[in-house]
This record gives sequence, C-alpha cells and structure tokens, in this order.
Amino acid sequence: MRLWWYQLESNQRHKDFQSFALPTELWYQSFGRANVHKKQNRTSAVSINAEICLRWYIPKRLFCCLFTEMNPYYAVIDEGNSRIKAALFSSKSREWQWKGVSSAFDCMEVYKRLSLAKPLAVMRASVRKDKEPLDQWFGSARCFELSSKITLPFRINYDSPQSLGADRLAGAAGAWTRHPDRASLVIDLGTCINFEYLSPDQGYLGGKISPGFAMRFMAMHQGTEKLPLGENEEEPGRVFPAQNTADALWFGVNQGIEAEIGAATARFIRSYPSGRVFLTGGDAPKFAHLTKNHIFAAPDLTLEGLAALLRLQMV
Repeated sequence: MRLWWYQLESNQRHKDFQSFALPTELWYQSFGRANVHKKQNRTSAVSINAEICLRWYIPKRLFCCLFTEMNPYYAVIDEGNSRIKAALFSSKSREWQWKGVSSAFDCMEVYKRLSLAKPLAVMRASVRKDKEPLDQWFGSARCFELSSKITLPFRINYDSPQSLGADRLAGAAGAWTRHPDRASLVIDLGTCINFEYLSPDQGYLGGKISPGFAMRFMAMHQGTEKLPLGENEEEPGRVFPAQNTADALWFGVNQGIEAEIGAATARFIRSYPSGRVFLTGGDAPKFAHLTKNHIFAAPDLTLEGLAALLRLQMV
C-alpha cells in the first residue's frame, strides 16, 4: 500500500513566521525511510510505505491529503474566553502530533488545521456561547462536547453539576489522569482563576473562582475615575514598594494572586500532605517561580484531560 503527499506552490526558500512555528507544532514521528520523487517544477510528491509516518508541516498554500486508518488521529480543543488551544494525537502514541494556540477571536485557523488531519473523533471544552459547529468542520467524526453528562473517571460532588464549566472539568480530568491515586489541586490561571480540588476516594470536590490577572487591572480601571489600566506584563527594573502608580497596580495584582495561590496551596497540603498542585493556564508562566515541592507547572493539563476523556468515550 502506498500513500501520496502532494505539495503545491510551496516556496521552500521563503521562511516567514508560520514556516518556523508550524514545524514545531505539527509533526509526525519518522519510523523509517521515505523515498522522495520529484515531479514538475511546482509540484512534488512523496511516496511512503503504509508503515512509515513522515515528518511534515503546513506553510501557506500547502495542501495535505496524508491520512490512513491504520493510525487514526483524534482532536481535542480547549476553547476559553480569550484563547483557544488544540492538539492532535494518534491511537499509537501518547505524544502530541500537533499542538497550537491562538486567540479565541482567530479560532477559524485552528479548526482548519485540525480538519485537514480528518480525525476520527473530536472532544471540545468550550466556555463560549457562540461556538463553531463541530459536525460542519469534521464531517463524520464522532464529536463530543465536554460536560458533566459524559462518562467521567471520577465522581462529581457538586450541587449543580450542569453548571460546572467544561474548562474546570478538563483541568480536573488532567490532574486525575496524572495521579489518580493522589489528591490534586488544579490552579488554572486564565481569564478567571479556577481552583479545582480532587481526592482519589471522593472524586471532584468542587473549588472556587476568582478574577484573573487582566480582569483585576480592568476592575480597578473601570471602577475608579483616575486609575489607569495597568500593564499585564512584567517590566524589568520594578522596585517594591512601588514608586509610581503603574508599578503600584502591578504589584497589587501580582502579589495578590501570589498570596491567593500560596494560601490555597498551604491549606490543601495541610489536608493532603502527599497531594499535588498543578499550575496551568495562559498566565501560569508569570508564576513559574512558585513551582517547588508539591507545585508543578502543567501547561497542557486541560488538553491532557480532554485526550483522556476522549479515549474513555471511545471504549
């Protein structure tokens, strides 16, 4: 059996941003040798044996039709308020075959890239009201929207499980997948900061929600007449105590979140000394210095949880 991969109008010498970024996001592990045969000036083809996966990427004007049922692909989508993360994985590997992050307002490109792989199944965790219809993008693929109604590997102890956010469930599932035999605290630093608690014997215990990094700056700006809108990013040379209003706002937000994380972690570890705390979400890198002892950085925790839940639905 032979598969063909056609590349049309691709300028191999041109290196724009996507040419650099996509090879690190979209790749296939090579298990053997591929024979490359040149055809015409603007069209090339690669002949591959069925047992071989070819490392590949999609720059502009690249159309790919490489697909085989011998190694099917599955897609997971984490659609938040401000950004969208997505990944492809195969049934034969625990590694991501592709992973991408984009603004939630530019989600079309992510869906286009995922649809090119023709996944057999898709699971999405979305907190948005206006969502792209999965069946229009993925055709005959089995599509799942994450909610408390699907099959879960743990119990949900929550008064209103129907109101539990899909992003919170995905993060909890990611922690459960990593350590099903330990208690876990997931701290997801996104538009809001979600704290999710799990125990191995009681399952999902609930959590709390507080304003995120940017939301705190916005609240102080909109709730007062004179305070400016603070800067989200750290700037070198800031000294505490702050000597200007911009720095005072930044330290107030940053130290407030640090104190909240520290207090929640200390309370959790007192109850579960062998527990694990996971920091994830778009603003988690701002607090990477807190990762020590029981605290671990887990940037892909929600995607890992979605992948585990999708595998569970396919059983």
